[in-house]
Amino acid sequence: MRRYLPGILAASRALYPARVTGNPALDVLLREKVGRARQQGIAVSLSVSLPVSTGIDDTELCTLFANAFDNAVFAALKLPPEERRMDISAGMKRGFLLLEVTNSCLPDTVAKPGTGLANIADIARKYQGALNYQNDSGTFRLTVLLCAAHPGFEEP
Repeated sequence: MRRYLPGILAASRALYPARVTGNPALDVLLREKVGRARQQGIAVSLSVSLPVSTGIDDTELCTLFANAFDNAVFAALKLPPEERRMDISAGMKRGFLLLEVTNSCLPDTVAKPGTGLANIADIARKYQGALNYQNDSGTFRLTVLLCAAHPGFEEP
């Protein structure tokens, strides 16, 4: 076991690097969520680049990403494995955080306002932002814009 453990750990680190987004709290969350989604047969593309401090409370930042991610997984799992996909992108620009989650879903999927969307909407309101979502023939897109500017904020 002592001979095999270093190789297993190295392989694990290669699959799930320590730095995913630049924000330590969000990195932990997304490594776990992406790993679980991939185990469920969902192709995940992740392009998130954030500073260590975004001006958004880490708990709320993680709540935002977790709810968006979980909703996308829930919708994608209703499809055959070969059709399951999700793309997550986020970044900061001029004091704003933009998050976009796109996932495959059934063409007639209608977003039912539940706890996840309510949490996202609450965070968008708190940070004077906006929330938009739509289903375009089997591709669901969630877009969240938050005003994260605060004194001392510096973009990466």
